[in-house]
Amino acid sequence: MKHVVITGVSTGIGYDATRYLIKNGYKVYGSVRKPTDAHLLKKTFGDLFTPLHFDVKNTEAIQRAAEKVRKEINGNFLTGLINNAGTAFFGPLLHFPIERLKDQFDVNVLGIVRVCQAFAPLLGNDQNNSGKVGKIVNISSVSGRVVNPFLGAYCASKFALEALNDALRIELKIYGIDVICLQLGPVKSEIWNKAKLAESHAEGTDYEEMLELKDKLIAHNEKRALKVEVISKKIYNILENKKTRSRHLMTNQKILFRIFEMLPARTRDLIIHKKLNRLVAKNKNHGFI
Repeated sequence: MKHVVITGVSTGIGYDATRYLIKNGYKVYGSVRKPTDAHLLKKTFGDLFTPLHFDVKNTEAIQRAAEKVRKEINGNFLTGLINNAGTAFFGPLLHFPIERLKDQFDVNVLGIVRVCQAFAPLLGNDQNNSGKVGKIVNISSVSGRVVNPFLGAYCASKFALEALNDALRIELKIYGIDVICLQLGPVKSEIWNKAKLAESHAEGTDYEEMLELKDKLIAHNEKRALKVEVISKKIYNILENKKTRSRHLMTNQKILFRIFEMLPARTRDLIIHKKLNRLVAKNKNHGFI
């Protein structure tokens, strides 16, 4: 049987990837932070699912989980490690709480390093294990390629992940462990519902009027979002195929994104400002900038 570890399986991409891989014969070890989520997921997925209780910010808990998996797979290698756990905070950088910025990086960047360090021996760099060497799949974003206003903290964390992905891919080659990155556009996922509820830290600032439209901006992106099942199938195909690209751009507007990405930075800025102006004008009958 093939074994895989997925972080952040309570909802969204992690949940559906768990469902899809179990459907296709995998045993999934999925990280959760709440005991109630662990109970519900175990009840839903049965014997082919084992919950791992850890927050990606907690090194000791991650190490304990890795030891648990090591004992259960009994000398074999994992087929894959899916670094999916992440968070997104919204707000202008000038007024963004530094502690919140640290938290953004603690989860989206340092969390991935912690998990990779703990589970790498189970993927291929421990000579005491045997079998086919596993893969690491990092869930990144188009926000790691092009920056959007008010998502500066999130975008910065994803740009950092892109660098980590390259470094890991080169460094782990000596063990035969491949490292693949999924650069996702909007996905129908709980992460953005949580972003809707989060504070924007713009109250009383020059950005307040714009950030009043935060939920509308998120809803606009959700209209063109990928179905989460598409991501699950891609993860499965990466794990099943011997060779695959190092990066996979996944968005419903791939051609438009590539064109936008190639534009000069100031041209992209102008397009974004005009879009923001139109949204505010439509909502408030006057512009933003």
